Amino acid sequence: MNNKNFIFLLIVFLFLGTLSCTVHKETTRISREKKLKPISDKKLLKKTTKNYLSYKFLTLKFSGKVRWGNTAKSIRGIIKTKRDSVIWISLYHSTGIPVAKIMMTKDSVIFLNRLNDTYYAGNYDFMEEKMNFSLTFNNVQSVLFNELFLYNDTVTKFKELKDFKRYADTACYVLQSVKKKAFRKYSKKQRKNKRLRRKWREGFIVQDFKITPETYKIKNLSVRDITNKMSFITDYDNFETFLDKPFPHNMKISIFTPKDTVVTDLKVKKIIENESLEFSFKIPSKATKIE
Repeated sequence: MNNKNFIFLLIVFLFLGTLSCTVHKETTRISREKKLKPISDKKLLKKTTKNYLSYKFLTLKFSGKVRWGNTAKSIRGIIKTKRDSVIWISLYHSTGIPVAKIMMTKDSVIFLNRLNDTYYAGNYDFMEEKMNFSLTFNNVQSVLFNELFLYNDTVTKFKELKDFKRYADTACYVLQSVKKKAFRKYSKKQRKNKRLRRKWREGFIVQDFKITPETYKIKNLSVRDITNKMSFITDYDNFETFLDKPFPHNMKISIFTPKDTVVTDLKVKKIIENESLEFSFKIPSKATKIE
């Protein structure tokens, strides 16, 4: 993987919190006495959304490591954000060398590769073409701040989340966008090369959220594009209280594609609530635009 592709994958990582070629895992069956306390879908969603951070402006400083193949790189960076409006990220190598900068709004993205002085400025179609899966501002914000989201949707509506199916494993409640029965039918038809249902022909996406019963925070999320054998997974850990809510200070973000597997481990070093923030983004005159 060359520097251009590595930086691009890295940027997508930091936003999305796996679309996988791995086999779908059925929810573990557990004995009656070990089952989690029953909860309605509506109550689970309400308790989870109630635990979101309430903020207008935030700054996060982080460090981490990116691994792909036999290569590993240490990184650090800063994230500045205005709720539902702007996400600004600056990345550095552990030595302090500037690597990349990106700014996202609801309908546009600016990306600057500082290693080879190239940049992109436009809508999100460019990223979708490069990565072969959808990326929206809402997805990125939700992954970074431990929130539920709908794949390929610019707004997460409570009404649509209610269509998710609720299961339980040994430790978490599970919200899944596709019934397990439907997944089995799809897999069976695919293995036998049979004609798929009309709604599955453009792609079969499975979204999962594992929610802890103690804190009603998302412990794990995954988006799996079964058709294209891609997956995106984020694991959250080390929850500490911030603004009176549990917030994860460790994130492990993994992307699997038929060509690449990239894993990013991030640690939040500092998180600050700001009264206001500036989001400047200067493109060097020598930089070449990516079309």
